[in-house]
Amino acid sequence: MIRQSIARAYRAFAFLALMIVFSLILDSYASAHALRVGGTGGPLSALRQLGVAFSADHPGLTLRVLPSMGSCGGIRALLDGALDVAVTARPLNAGERTQATLVEIPFARTPVALVTSHPEAAGLSLDAAIHMLIDPQATWPDGTPVRVILRPEKESDYRAIEAALPDLHRAFRDTGQRPDVPVAADDQMNAELAEMMQGSLTVATLLQVQSEGLSLRVLPIDGVAPTLPNLDAGLYPAGKTFFLVVRRNADDVVQEFVDFLRSRDAAARLRRLGAVPLG
Repeated sequence: MIRQSIARAYRAFAFLALMIVFSLILDSYASAHALRVGGTGGPLSALRQLGVAFSADHPGLTLRVLPSMGSCGGIRALLDGALDVAVTARPLNAGERTQATLVEIPFARTPVALVTSHPEAAGLSLDAAIHMLIDPQATWPDGTPVRVILRPEKESDYRAIEAALPDLHRAFRDTGQRPDVPVAADDQMNAELAEMMQGSLTVATLLQVQSEGLSLRVLPIDGVAPTLPNLDAGLYPAGKTFFLVVRRNADDVVQEFVDFLRSRDAAARLRRLGAVPLG
């Protein structure tokens, strides 16, 4: 009787051990056939679209572009093994550079622009833009109230504006003191609010607007439109660079994906989506 009980217990343990091993094998297989990408929100839709072209040449590979988690969140997830590729709106900082396992690669550059849901907005002078930000009673020319949407103070879009248009940056900073102005935590929330609010005024990248097909107007400032040719020529001053961050010992498929994103094929697609390729 005791022997039978021991035998039954052994069989149950062996079955459980087999199931655990089988589960680990499945997890390993799934991980080996999934490429996980995430980080700052602005380029995620573009990466998702580029990933479709990459996956077409890699049967059996699943590309997973995770929801926005910010540059810092993407790097942390990469270090924790939850991502294979982090995309950031800034280079690695001093603390992250101490992680000898990380490598950053410049990927794309895009204009940072004022955007609005107003269907007739054609452009603003710098002075008019500043007035619209700081005056709670400001209106568009047709009388529609200006509804400002802010981003967190350390948002990378603001850093790009600060470097190129410091007076406009100060206006955004001063507007942050107004209790009536909403603050969007990430790029997608910012776009959703801007599309929903009549007469909205906020900041976004050309890459996000075009790759996500947003119903927002991208506004020229002082007659200079935030286009790729104007950014290339230095006529439009505000732009920001996105980086790919990977582990130095990344596997072959990660390196192939990075190489693809810096290829001529991807470069042409990126330009159509609103970014200057940096391959």
